[in-house]
Amino acid sequence: MAKTTVIFLLGIFFLHFFAPDLHAAKKKKYPRISRITLRSTNVFDLESAPYLNKFPYSWINFLHIKTNDRIIKQEFLFKVGDPADPFVLLETERNLRALPFINAARIAQFPQRDGTVAIVVYVSDSWTTEPYIAIGGLNKLSTPQFGFKEKNLFGMGKQIDFSYDEKNQFEKVFHYNDPRFLSSRWQLDGQEIQNQMGEERKFNLGRPFFSADTKWATNASYDKQDQIIQDFQNNVAVSQYNMSREVSQFSGAMKIGGGREIVNHAGLRYKLDRSWFSRRAQTDPNRDIPKKDDIKTVYLDMSTTRNKFLKLRRIEKMTRVEDFNAGPAVVLSPGLSNHLLTGQKTNTYFDGSYNQSFYSPGIRFITSQFSYSGRDLTRKPENQTFLLDSRYYHLPLPNQTLLTRARVELGKDLDPDNQLTVGSNVGLRAYHAEQAVGNKSLVFNAEDRFDFVDELWSLFSIGGAIFFDSGYAWPQGQQMDFRKMLNDVGAGLRIGLTRSSDEVILRFDVAYRLTPTEDLKNEFVVSFGSGQAF
Repeated sequence: MAKTTVIFLLGIFFLHFFAPDLHAAKKKKYPRISRITLRSTNVFDLESAPYLNKFPYSWINFLHIKTNDRIIKQEFLFKVGDPADPFVLLETERNLRALPFINAARIAQFPQRDGTVAIVVYVSDSWTTEPYIAIGGLNKLSTPQFGFKEKNLFGMGKQIDFSYDEKNQFEKVFHYNDPRFLSSRWQLDGQEIQNQMGEERKFNLGRPFFSADTKWATNASYDKQDQIIQDFQNNVAVSQYNMSREVSQFSGAMKIGGGREIVNHAGLRYKLDRSWFSRRAQTDPNRDIPKKDDIKTVYLDMSTTRNKFLKLRRIEKMTRVEDFNAGPAVVLSPGLSNHLLTGQKTNTYFDGSYNQSFYSPGIRFITSQFSYSGRDLTRKPENQTFLLDSRYYHLPLPNQTLLTRARVELGKDLDPDNQLTVGSNVGLRAYHAEQAVGNKSLVFNAEDRFDFVDELWSLFSIGGAIFFDSGYAWPQGQQMDFRKMLNDVGAGLRIGLTRSSDEVILRFDVAYRLTPTEDLKNEFVVSFGSGQAF
């Protein structure tokens, strides 16, 4: 099965990698840009909408630090004197809309008498200061999660956030992100996570492929973990041990060819993965713990994407324009850990994914993702995972989206710290985050989302949803038993904060647990949080 999967991904990859790029063959002449004007507004544009110049709109603008124009201009992929290439203008639009502090972005061209064009960039800010709280419970309010996030610190585009999650072993998270480190194309990201099971620190510095024409990218990252690992048998934790792990990665990649419709990248990545393990008082003396690992691996990272961009609404948001690349996109990362590097046996690794979407205007939107990961493929494959996730959005009804999602994940010879889990973490709203554990999982969700009011008082959108969730995970060696599927049904209220960053959706759900477990009975479960459930 592993070899068949690898051959399939390789075949799809080379089919698209060597496909002709029709866009690259067409060399059109476009008028030159003679002037660029940025028209940026605060959260509310009180000049074009003077009727909003009152409480609370004027107060929101006063409290919000407007994005510095320099931060917006540095995202422009064009300058005065460049040809007004529609591809570059649209790509700049998408890049601006992808920024968490931008609500809307539009670029217009105005022909001039001398044959040039004037470019006007229209941008409006989002409200980016987000105190948040999530509460769940069984017919009561409990297990809170709260925190604070600022996605546009002092109007300079930087992000800082902190959260405390009592539902996830009293987890504390601190995160900082600078997408334009020292006003360059480099990105800086740091995160610290602490909970009852240990702590983790992450650091990342990189220069990404920020456009279809970007020639090179590079990245360096470091991840340090000190965790307590639980060992499961038949969905029951039977032992635990300590794990310390350090992962360092360094990579560099370049664009292959000059295409825009088809964009190909290739590069090398070096990964150093060190792990140490020790026993605890709770370790079962009759069970072994993993041995020390010191793995040095060189990867060949390759990707090919056929660009087919879509602007859609009412997919995952309520009112905001959402950008999708229908693809297809294939990413492959074969790796080799040689005996000369590690002193251990030579090992091979392979990670691959295939993503594609299909769109029928006004009828349906389908997304599909297939991915595979495994090691030691030349001998007996280990730690393999196969994932298939497909979503169908039915769109014909006004102000309504019917969504169905099917997710299948299979694991073979998984490491103890890489077990598959099913619960509220994958959309089963009436169950714990990791209700079922195993090496195979199946999840199905159906949700009918409908909007009642758009832009109420220019602040909110109000909608609702009815849903059905079903899923289960089972261990290796056991057959799937559909009678053990964890099922729930329910309804909920949705409130979209239309002026907030990424259009935050407040979600209030009431789910009824149809399938009881050993520790949970049939009852209603109330949950409140932000974002969609899956």
